[in-house]
Amino acid sequence: MSRISIKELRKSYGSAVVIDSMSLDIHEGEFVTLLGPSGCGKTTTLRSVAGLETPDAGTSIIGEKTVSCAERGISVPPNKRDLAMVVQSYAIWPHMNVFNNVAFPLRRQRVPRDQLRRRVLAALESVGLAHVAARTATQLSGGQQQRVALARALVSDPAVLLFDEPLSNLDAQLRVSMRDEIIRLRGKGHTSVYVTHDQSEAFALSDRIAIMFDGEIVQLDTGRAIVDRPATLTVAQFLGIENLLPATALGRENADAVVELTGSGCRLRVGHGGEGVDAGQSVTVAIRAPHIAIADVPYGQNSCAGVIEQVTFLGDTLQYRVRVDRQQIVARVVPGVDNTFAQGDTVHVYLPAEHLSMFRQRVASRSDHHDTKEITP
Repeated sequence: MSRISIKELRKSYGSAVVIDSMSLDIHEGEFVTLLGPSGCGKTTTLRSVAGLETPDAGTSIIGEKTVSCAERGISVPPNKRDLAMVVQSYAIWPHMNVFNNVAFPLRRQRVPRDQLRRRVLAALESVGLAHVAARTATQLSGGQQQRVALARALVSDPAVLLFDEPLSNLDAQLRVSMRDEIIRLRGKGHTSVYVTHDQSEAFALSDRIAIMFDGEIVQLDTGRAIVDRPATLTVAQFLGIENLLPATALGRENADAVVELTGSGCRLRVGHGGEGVDAGQSVTVAIRAPHIAIADVPYGQNSCAGVIEQVTFLGDTLQYRVRVDRQQIVARVVPGVDNTFAQGDTVHVYLPAEHLSMFRQRVASRSDHHDTKEITP
């Protein structure tokens, strides 16, 4: 059993609360990423699971074993927790060759020589480095050193794998290569916790993602669900959702909320959010640019007329910035015969209700005379 259960974890440094009563359950064989900005507590959470930090309160359980419990004075040493950790600095010993770097945890376990050699070579083979087993670490590239660190984590077949931003020191091409390597190795079924601030890594690797801010998990779901249905305006802003549009709530029609975009007469049905919002309340509606369609004729409901202010070719897509009265809407479409327009063209933008989310907070539009980016009524 290798499930992980974190209950009411709390960690402070002096007066600074880094983790605030956080709870998280990770299923056996699941790959969960802690994603958030720097300083949100994700690395401290990982180090607490590893036994490298001592929480002020709360309980951590791996499998059926309680590995830390502040209230009961339990703190199992890291080497007794049946886990391995891959960190961003590689942590490769420069005086050892590749084989001995990977063999180190097995030697600590006093594994017989024949079995040790077989397991080390199998681990190196799994990361494509069996051919450099005799080389010293200083003869390897950064990407190869990180592969050695990954092989060393895998060689003892731990119940749990922990990753602390393992790709952040690599260049862009190597990051993609190593990300694919980790995806390939996921088939071994280890329960894994991965820390990153890189959204593309989180989406590519994870079964579920825990979005963290200020020591708390604010949303835990699949990557697709988080992008399509951010739980809060702060999550939407962190994800970089292109369209965060100030609006006024008008009421509800069946299951949908109805809003009017600020500074325009454009009315939209919104498929997600809005529960408990009163008519007349200032809100924000959010939608990703790829979910918006553009045409030269009205779509009917949930379409607004506007003028194209900017066209940007992005290689495989066209990005349009469309002025709808005092609002600017960003759409991104695959070029085609019926959706290729020029600056100054009058068009209709269609914002599907099922892809619109509504938040009770308000972001300022260019027409608002406020200095703050977010206003809470």
